[in-house]
Amino acid sequence: MHKQILRFQSEEEFQAFFSHLSSAEIQEFIPIEGAGGDQGFDGLSGKTAYQVYYPDPKNRTDKNYINKIDDSLNKIIVNKEKLGLEISEWIFVVQE
Repeated sequence: MHKQILRFQSEEEFQAFFSHLSSAEIQEFIPIEGAGGDQGFDGLSGKTAYQVYYPDPKNRTDKNYINKIDDSLNKIIVNKEKLGLEISEWIFVVQE
């Protein structure tokens, strides 16, 4: 099996790749556009929410990942009710 390493220049590029791949593979996938204004998630599929996170290499620390998870989960808890969504699963998507 051949392993290919993909390199992304920005979070936007990584998020676009994830959205295209997910749209092709997950029938019900709906990408949520707009980093920072995404209510704690970047895509939805049924009751599953996806959060994409691609920090700069120097910021890829356990502390930053934990802070992002805490921040995104808090946003999703608050905003799912405002948006009338039922979310039972949350998937955190990172580059590695």
